[in-house]
Parts: sequence; C-alpha cells; structure tokens
Amino acid sequence: MKLFLDFETYYSVPYSLTKMTTAEYVRDDQFYIHGVGLKIENEPAFYVYDIDVEEALRTIWEEYEDIELICHNARFDAYILAYHFGLHATRNIDTAAMAAGYFPGQTKSLKDVCIRLWPDEDRMRKGDELKSTKGIRDLSPELAQSLGGYCIQDINLTHAVYYAIAPKYPA
Repeated sequence: MKLFLDFETYYSVPYSLTKMTTAEYVRDDQFYIHGVGLKIENEPAFYVYDIDVEEALRTIWEEYEDIELICHNARFDAYILAYHFGLHATRNIDTAAMAAGYFPGQTKSLKDVCIRLWPDEDRMRKGDELKSTKGIRDLSPELAQSLGGYCIQDINLTHAVYYAIAPKYPA
C-alpha cells in the first residue's frame, strides 16, 4: 500500500530545520506535531490534528502489512515516525530526492518542482499558510484548520509529483 504522508510541526526563528539537523530538530524538547496529512493510495487526502495523530498512525500500521511511505523529504517524515512512534515503513520513497535526480542542478522544493512539472496549472501550486504558524505552538482552531488545508494540498501535490516522475524514473 502506498501511503503519502506529511507532518506539520511547530517551528520558530531559532528552532527550525534551516538552523538544525533533522535529528536535532525532531529530538528537541520544543518538537511538537500540529498534525499529519495522509493519503492512502488514490483515496482522498485527509488531515489528522495533533491529539489524534498517534492513534491514526497506529491504526494504519495495524491495518497494512506492507507500507510504501511516500513523502517530499522522507528523511524528515520517516524520522518522526521512527523516533516518536516506533513505526517503520517497508520502503521509504522521497519525491524530493526523485526530483533532484529528475531535474539535476535545480531546486527540489515542492513549490519549484510543481512549477516545473505544471507551469500553466494554478491549481498545482503550494500554499503559503505555513508561514502564519511560525512561532505559534498552540494554534487557534482557525489557524489549525488553515494548516490542515495547506497540508492536504501538499499531500495531493506530492501524490501528483510521484505519479508524474515515477513512471519515467529508473527502478
């Protein structure tokens, strides 16, 4: 089963992946999961809010024996799964790494990859709602909902990137 996944986490100016390694960030006392976006195969993407994340993940891992985890920056998301939940996929697939090989020498950000793949399709664009959560650990219900919508768009874009590149990518 293909599982597309994207964690949304607390970050601030001094506490971010631009200033810390993935391991430092995920193991830090400030680490907090706002939610996770999930898409199983071609089913609709959905967002699970903070307090329900662990239960949702464990339910998926109990239901499926063979999980191909597909993320845009799988190093981050798979590390969170392993470190905080003890969950491991059968196989990790990173669409950012695929994009780096597919578009050599160009940025591999989800935003830029989508622009390159779909230059004339406005619906295939990454939002910027994440910026509004910077430095806020306890999100208001409205901000949490906005972040959930942002994450669902990211999951749908990751799904589209995977299926756009994978058929042309060597095994």
